[in-house]
Amino acid sequence: MIPLKLNEVLKVIKLNSNVEFVKQRKSQIEYQLELVNQWQLKTGGRYLLIGPNQSDLTLIIALAIGDKGLIESFEVTPGCGSAPVTFGVSDTKLLNLNCRIHFHSAKIFPFAEFNFSANYFDGVIIAHATWYFAKYDELAKILQQVSKTIQIIYFVEWDLNFTNFRQWGAYLAYLWQGEIAQMANSNITNIRSIISSTEVINLLIKNHYNIKQKKIIDTSKLLDGSWQLMYVLINGKTILKQLSSDLVTNNFLKHELSIIEKFDFENVQSLPSYSLIAQKG
Repeated sequence: MIPLKLNEVLKVIKLNSNVEFVKQRKSQIEYQLELVNQWQLKTGGRYLLIGPNQSDLTLIIALAIGDKGLIESFEVTPGCGSAPVTFGVSDTKLLNLNCRIHFHSAKIFPFAEFNFSANYFDGVIIAHATWYFAKYDELAKILQQVSKTIQIIYFVEWDLNFTNFRQWGAYLAYLWQGEIAQMANSNITNIRSIISSTEVINLLIKNHYNIKQKKIIDTSKLLDGSWQLMYVLINGKTILKQLSSDLVTNNFLKHELSIIEKFDFENVQSLPSYSLIAQKG
């Protein structure tokens, strides 16, 4: 892998002059750069990337694997779901890189119709994607499919096992959305499935992967927790109006929302994340 430093990545991305925007995006890039450097991807490698609005991550991976690399990037959400940089903002810069990058939208995800030959990909990267899946079964099917031909999985997701009180607001905002999505069986919330690290590891083991590495990643500079809480504070009452008239359920969800509304999104910290490297054999 080509070693990367933050300044090298920032030169390619060329952040605009909005100070607050630059601060937010720089924190995201630092986080994603830490992940990629930790994974030690193969120079000239071919990778399957599954994630929500991960244009910046795609760019960092492209820089890491070099001119002869290939990325098949699958989008799991519509193009406006991931602040501060959405799919379509940084992807124009990706087109200028020599690495071959193919984008696939949420409309064709999952990728059942793609016939990838054995050992064609050097790995699959699943980056903060699973909580956007409609159901746990989607992850199970994807892992079952990629396990037939791909030897290594690089995985990162938010961790429910937090210890900081300031993370409570984000935790409840995530759970509330996931709870509604499963009850309503719809996509009226941003987050749709809450899948724990234990469930992910069990699925990987079930598909004959061994966990080679697990690390907890510092996310204290990220604003994702604040964004999710703000999403619920702004849209919570509207979301409840879209549900069925089951008074018991609605009253319960209203009570939960009233608790979430006591949190100040400016003082909320993001959940920690965990990173896995899993390998066959």
